[in-house]
Amino acid sequence: MEASLLSKYLKVLLIEDDAATRDILSFFLKELGVTDVTEFSNAVEALQYVKMNPHWRGVVICDWNMPKMSGAAFYREIKRMYPDIPFIMVTGRNDEDSVHFAKDHGVYAYLLKPVALEELARKVSRVADEHSRFLALPVPHDMKAEDKENANANVYSI
Repeated sequence: MEASLLSKYLKVLLIEDDAATRDILSFFLKELGVTDVTEFSNAVEALQYVKMNPHWRGVVICDWNMPKMSGAAFYREIKRMYPDIPFIMVTGRNDEDSVHFAKDHGVYAYLLKPVALEELARKVSRVADEHSRFLALPVPHDMKAEDKENANANVYSI
C-alpha cells in the first residue's frame, strides 16, 4: 500500500514497559505518519483493551520481556483470539531461544533494541502489506477518488 495511505489509516497497538523506549517508538511511528497509536506499559492492560475492542484491527508492536505478562504470553493469548494478527516482537535479546520462539510461533517480524527508524518503517510496512486482509484498512468517505482506487486495489490484493 502507498506509504501515505498506509500510515494515515494504520492502527498500532504499542506495548512496552520501558517508558523511554515506548516514547521513542511512538515518536518514530508518528514520524512515519502513523497517528493512531494506542500505548500500554504492560501486556495485561493491552489484552484487556483488545478484549473490550473486538473490532480493533492493526499491527501489534510488543516488547518481549515485561513484568506482569511477557510478550510471549501476550502473543499466545492474542493469537488465540486473532490468528492472523500482524505481530512485531521488540526485544533487547538476540539469543537463539527468542529467535526460535519467534520463528516457530509465527511472529511476523523481530526488531532488536535499540530500534532504528528505517528498520521500524521497513518492518511495519512489510507486515501491514502482508496482512492487509486482516487489517481491512477503511476507505474513508472524504478520501479523493484516486486515493480510494489505490486503497481498494492494495488493501484487497495480497
